[in-house]
Amino acid sequence: MTIRQSTPTFSAPASTGQTLSTESFRDKVPVAMLFLPDSAISEATLGQYNAIHADLAKRRVQFLGVVTATTSDARNLAEAKRLTYPLLADPALTIFREFGAIDGSDEPIACSAIIDRTGTVAWMTEGVLSPAEMTAKLDDLEESSRFEMAVNR
Repeated sequence: MTIRQSTPTFSAPASTGQTLSTESFRDKVPVAMLFLPDSAISEATLGQYNAIHADLAKRRVQFLGVVTATTSDARNLAEAKRLTYPLLADPALTIFREFGAIDGSDEPIACSAIIDRTGTVAWMTEGVLSPAEMTAKLDDLEESSRFEMAVNR
């Protein structure tokens, strides 16, 4: 995935019971995403994001977790962790592949991404960012005139 490249089109069932797609957010809000292939990483990290989810929502940033689980497993994980944001179920690794979150052996890897409100990949890196790191990266991007992060610009 290249920075400043259009976001791949995706549509996936969410833990909330909705189907979310690229078009759910384009021209509306920026999206912060974590790609979490490992359930142990997922459980530890996803709970931490509850603490900043309300702050992200005030900033008009949608947070999404993308997990390799089935829809029912994603829903169960969201309920068990009392998540306040959606998890996208991606058991076939379609979204992982579209975003390049796959290694040379076709295995999913943990990644973090930020998509601006126009649907452009503003930033992406291998690895899982902590909530503080994600907030700092959003701050950096919002200060940059190169990206359309704010909804009301």
